[in-house]
Amino acid sequence: MIKNIFKFLAVSLFVIGVSSCAKEEIGGTAVQDMCGEWYVQVDYVDEDGIVVAEDPYGYGYFELYTYNTNANLSTEMYLEDSSFYPFRVIVDVNYGSKTFNATDAIDDYYDAPYSIKNGSIIKDGTVSPAGYTADSISFILVDTYYDEDEEGYVTDYWWYHGYRRTGLNGGYD
Repeated sequence: MIKNIFKFLAVSLFVIGVSSCAKEEIGGTAVQDMCGEWYVQVDYVDEDGIVVAEDPYGYGYFELYTYNTNANLSTEMYLEDSSFYPFRVIVDVNYGSKTFNATDAIDDYYDAPYSIKNGSIIKDGTVSPAGYTADSISFILVDTYYDEDEEGYVTDYWWYHGYRRTGLNGGYD
């Protein structure tokens, strides 16, 4: 009897010990398939999205970021450019179609309103410069501001387009 109790306790302690060492699964964010580091180019376009000037300032590719908000909702994410036209706004997301937009989103850097139109992310939607299949991103940043030279409000349209960083090609692609 004591031998059976001892065996039962030994097995119980073993099971408890093994189960306490089990690795806990860590979940992703609500918009994880849309989040990432992107390499994009920017073209100046008209209000219909027709390219007026390709890469007008010669920036080439630069980094853009998309990431979840603190609320971790599937209906919103941050969109951030800290290079070309510095802004960080929260955009509305349709996670099922991988699209995003914003109307008069307040920029965290300059407290200015921007709109984002026609935002989309397409899985395996493009090829990186090194030839790797990558997700693509595209959207139009709409910036309306007062221009003293024009003596009125002016609206600029910037088309951001590029690919998700693959980490291949020595980390540069």
